[in-house]
Amino acid sequence: MGFNAAMSKAFRLAETVNVRLEGSFTNLPNLTNLGDPNLNIADSNFGRITGSRGVDFGGGRTGQISLRLQF
Repeated sequence: MGFNAAMSKAFRLAETVNVRLEGSFTNLPNLTNLGDPNLNIADSNFGRITGSRGVDFGGGRTGQISLRLQF
């Protein structure tokens, strides 16, 4: 379980034109998220956690920055 944050700021360029800068980040402290335990009862590592989660499922720190033009 990580700490996530997002920020955004809107700027008006003209009466009907706005620009929005957005940024979102996941797992800011870059903590390790452990994977699921091995559930194969025939394996010698049964019940042990032998790895961490991948990037798509709570892995390391990630970030995204976007610029949006609204008119």
